[in-house]
Formats: sequence, C-alpha cells, structure tokens
Amino acid sequence: MQKSKKQLILAISSLGIGNLTSATFSFCLGVYVLQKTSSSMLFSMLLLVRPLSNLLLSSLIGFCVDKYDHKKICMIAQATSVVAVILFIALFRA
Repeated sequence: MQKSKKQLILAISSLGIGNLTSATFSFCLGVYVLQKTSSSMLFSMLLLVRPLSNLLLSSLIGFCVDKYDHKKICMIAQATSVVAVILFIALFRA
C-alpha cells in the first residue's frame, strides 16, 4: 500500500508541475507575440488555443494512449512539440 501511495503522489505532482509549466509557456508565448506584433487579437487567440485544443483532442489522446505503446506516443509527442516550437520561432523571427 505504501508503494502505491508514493506512486500516486508522484503522478499527481508531476501532472501538476507539467500543467503549470505548460500554462506558463503558453502565456509567455502569448506575451512574446503581443510584444512583437502589438496585436491583442493574436495574444488572445494564442491564449484561447491551448484550452480549446485540450478540449477537442483529449478524447483522441485518451484513445491512443489506451491502444498504442506509451513510449512511442511519448516520443512522437515530444518530437511534435519540438517541431512546433521550431516552426513558431522560424515564423516569428522573419
């Protein structure tokens, strides 16, 4: 019972830290776009994209996690995140 309690605490804390850093990154990205473009419309759209994508994609992600290998899913998700950030930087540096 002690081991499962430790794993539960570890899972909850890592989920909380992950969500906090993701939200912080999303907000900072929005502020960066606001600073570079001076467009409050783009800023608000970027802040809206994260919760909207979570709402729309959560059922699809749940299905994939249940059906496919977790390591492959994790690697694909990380690679997609890296590519998205690189594309974002490339588009806004120009």
